[in-house]
Amino acid sequence: PPLTVSSLPSSTQDQTHSTPTTMALVKQLMAAPEEELVAAAFDWAIVHGMTLRRSDNVTDHVPCTLLPTPFPKSQHDKALSVQRMLNRLLHTLRLDIAFIVTELTLAAKADEFTGQLLQQLEEFRAAPLHQPLSLSLHRTDYMLHTEDDGPSIRQVEINTISAAFAGLGVEPRRMHRYMLERFIPDGVAHTPQLPANEARQGVATAFALAVKEYTKRGGAADAIVVMVVQPDEHNAFDQRILEFELWETHGIALRRHTLAELHTDATYNDKDGTMMVQGLEVALVYYRAGYRPEDFPTEAEWSARITIEKSRAIKCPSLLDHLIGAKKMQQVLAAPGMLEKFAGEASLADVALIRSTFAGLYELDDNEEGNRAAADALAFPEKYVLKPQREGGGNNLYEAEMQAALKQMSLAKRSGYILMERLYPPAYSNVVFRDSKMMEGDVVSELGVFGYCLSDTATGTVVEEGVAGHLLRSKFKNVLDGGVASGRAVLDSPLLF
Repeated sequence: PPLTVSSLPSSTQDQTHSTPTTMALVKQLMAAPEEELVAAAFDWAIVHGMTLRRSDNVTDHVPCTLLPTPFPKSQHDKALSVQRMLNRLLHTLRLDIAFIVTELTLAAKADEFTGQLLQQLEEFRAAPLHQPLSLSLHRTDYMLHTEDDGPSIRQVEINTISAAFAGLGVEPRRMHRYMLERFIPDGVAHTPQLPANEARQGVATAFALAVKEYTKRGGAADAIVVMVVQPDEHNAFDQRILEFELWETHGIALRRHTLAELHTDATYNDKDGTMMVQGLEVALVYYRAGYRPEDFPTEAEWSARITIEKSRAIKCPSLLDHLIGAKKMQQVLAAPGMLEKFAGEASLADVALIRSTFAGLYELDDNEEGNRAAADALAFPEKYVLKPQREGGGNNLYEAEMQAALKQMSLAKRSGYILMERLYPPAYSNVVFRDSKMMEGDVVSELGVFGYCLSDTATGTVVEEGVAGHLLRSKFKNVLDGGVASGRAVLDSPLLF
């Protein structure tokens, strides 16, 4: 059932947990001359490749915090341990195609983009199966939620397509180590609280596993990886870090192409499904685009997408993986009995552990439960977040905007959204560094955990799966929604306590 007013934190406005330690660290850092701090932070970021390309084609530092943000070690470790279970849970879910299609039917009628993805899935299912292997690379995002017995993680979403910042996200830890040791008296005492993060290596290893399995099953020894990117990509450096890691560590080449380019340049062998780009066989197609309607401005992009899906190349993600990342599917998984349905060999304790990370998720279909949830959101907007079937940040609606949207949309259109319990995380003192300017304030954080699963859908087996590191992003506590790419959050690293 929807939340009751009594279940909200005693104070939803002031959840600042700036401990004497974090406040002291900020005070000590800001005691250094501003010009020296700005120069050190900017030059460190540029020298170590913590960069992005601005819209005016100028290279700039990635927005970040200058100090690590506190995060409970118990909750960090819990997120990592749950990821292995989620890898297999999502694999089992992917095998039940009929269930996925049924659960997304109403959302597809309300949301054209989801409907087009389902149409492509049906077209793919009618074609010969040239590649049963699939590589899932997902990032499960969590926020801390303040409760009487302390903060605990709650799942915000599972990103199954274009999960960013495995490349750049490892760098803030190194920068924070430098800032602590260079500008904070006895700052070295805090460096053991910075957890290791091998997201860059972990994701490249997942790619390499897929390519090697492709070759093992008869593919070309020099087959490449194709990364599908958006035109004029501003986050290209995060992507290229993975490209360079894949080459330097595994000797596997990666090429970047837009969907429009692949429509023109890629060839597809109808007989065995082999995909070639500029004379090179493609073992793996990794999507860093294709998660929003704007990535498909013409039929050419949709044609390229279905051609890739039908091909022998391994997809990351497949259409099925893309669809199970829909907000509607996450709401369905949170319903009573659903975790047990897809938990496979997981123990009851494991299922309970996963469920303990779920926030409240509520359908908005035109039925008793959906109508009750909508009415409660209109009456108590501070308790909920309205979420569409979209990725990329900046799409969620809160408070007055949520109320206005719910009042205006039709009952059929409402099925394209879900409601999520609004989380109230603790806030900690930090210094945000954006556009070469320092801004001191209280921030809240979101922890993402990268997981991968290489599986065979024909046999229903997992070839290999694992955890591939983490990502921490933070934003000022009064900022409601958005990620780094949308300009609202910044890269960070956890200070475990």
